[in-house]
Amino acid sequence: MILGTVQLGISYGINNKNGKPELEEAFNILDYAYDHGITTLDTGPMYGDAENIIGRYFTKYSRRFLVNTKAPDIIPKGVDVDEFILTSIKKSLSRLQSKYVDCYFLHQFGHCRIDGVLEAMQDAKKKGIIHNVGISLYYPRELLYIVSEIADFVDVVQIPLNIFSMHEWEDSIRIAKDAGIRIYARSIYLQGLVFMDPADKFPRNIGASEYIRYACAMAGSVDSSIAHFCYDVLISNSHPDDVIVGCESLEQLKSNIALENEKNIIGEEVIQQLNEYMMTIPKDVLDPTTWNNYKKGIGE
Repeated sequence: MILGTVQLGISYGINNKNGKPELEEAFNILDYAYDHGITTLDTGPMYGDAENIIGRYFTKYSRRFLVNTKAPDIIPKGVDVDEFILTSIKKSLSRLQSKYVDCYFLHQFGHCRIDGVLEAMQDAKKKGIIHNVGISLYYPRELLYIVSEIADFVDVVQIPLNIFSMHEWEDSIRIAKDAGIRIYARSIYLQGLVFMDPADKFPRNIGASEYIRYACAMAGSVDSSIAHFCYDVLISNSHPDDVIVGCESLEQLKSNIALENEKNIIGEEVIQQLNEYMMTIPKDVLDPTTWNNYKKGIGE
């Protein structure tokens, strides 16, 4: 399990009720994660001050995690790509108080098509300031492009893999793993959507209600909570090499770690039923970039 730190830097997630934790709480979260076997953090410069918080933790304590971070959201047109990538990495390292990061991800798939970007990341890898090159993805077609066109440049990808989207990713994941590309699953709760009341306005607006109900019913059929079910299904499918799970509070982290310690294998028949049902889920449910279109009038 990789600890996602976006919630340490900003209030994040459709179902986030706690907001961003205070610095002391953030340090307590990192302490607990370290003490309970989590070795890697996922962060990025677009996550508020998450990188700075991790760096302050490293400065204050003699404890170290491996860290994965990301390039900026925007690579300006006409910029010297080599200089931009190198400078961006060095800025992250300064905030993180680290000499290297385990994996440096492009936060936008389209950036891998900019001339010189992947070469600049390979140069940084040769310098030892990043150990792996990664790309954060949204769609299976992007993963297929990586395998067919740039597999020699890419070590790891992050994909939004969850009980709602798993059916869409199966073929591309298999092809990618055959090509030696590691898969990190993120958004395993689809930014908290799975925990929402299906009767609430947002799930109804976006067309998610029946799929949330079905997922909860399937979890009940194997005597599991919905949180455990979401995690166990991914682990049972043997797809991801690791799973990124964030938290808003220490109590939520404790619950997340229990997912790993108490994991159960979900049978193939249950997973097949789940995948078949989710094939009709509206595409916008799976794409949080569209969600603002469905939030109008909520909370007014």
